Amino acid sequence: MSFQVKKRPAGDCLLIKGGKVVNDDQSFYADVYIEDGTIRQIGENLIIPSGVKTLDAYGHLVIPGGVDANTNLQAPQKGLIPCDDFYQGTKAALSGGTTTIIDHVLVEPGTSLLSAFDLWKETAEQRACCDFSFHLDVTRWHEGLYEELETLVKDKGVNSFLFFMAYKDRYQSSDSQVKHRNMFFFMRRLGSSGILDGLKWFVFQEQKKLLSVGITGPEGHVLSHPEEVK
Repeated sequence: MSFQVKKRPAGDCLLIKGGKVVNDDQSFYADVYIEDGTIRQIGENLIIPSGVKTLDAYGHLVIPGGVDANTNLQAPQKGLIPCDDFYQGTKAALSGGTTTIIDHVLVEPGTSLLSAFDLWKETAEQRACCDFSFHLDVTRWHEGLYEELETLVKDKGVNSFLFFMAYKDRYQSSDSQVKHRNMFFFMRRLGSSGILDGLKWFVFQEQKKLLSVGITGPEGHVLSHPEEVK
């Protein structure tokens, strides 16, 4: 994931005063001073520049911004374009306290991963109201795929990919054990490049097995995510 942070005006300062700060380990009443988008001070009787914009937070909680790690604000869904695009979707996210999204880049068959990534990034930079990052959904194997993945990791800073490939040719086999072994070799090679993969393909295979034997309850979630996938 290569996080993109929205540019903020230099000298943009804010004092959030009197709220209850909620961290992962404790909650306490304090003032929060923010400068250029970064929290600089937390406490009482802070020494800050004059003329700083002050937000009265008495009676309110001051919590970290949320991260939505699974959005689809540009990819077509069953032939339909989402009405909540990067602008509308992130505007709504900010209204609910979500300050970062991780959007899925749908790489259509025959499309370069690099081209798809650049299109999503350019659109998000122009339209998104909050910070953003991407997962790349890889749907087909093609020659040069591994080289593109390496470029995305080393030059673009991306490290999150979800593979929904058909696994034809070098990974397709009528023998399920051979198919799994070939895919593990592929994933191991990706892992050596620092790529974090969702391994959705393996999860789908486990889900099919469980459904075929009648396991449809919540226990199926744990069983379909074996230790090897984690």
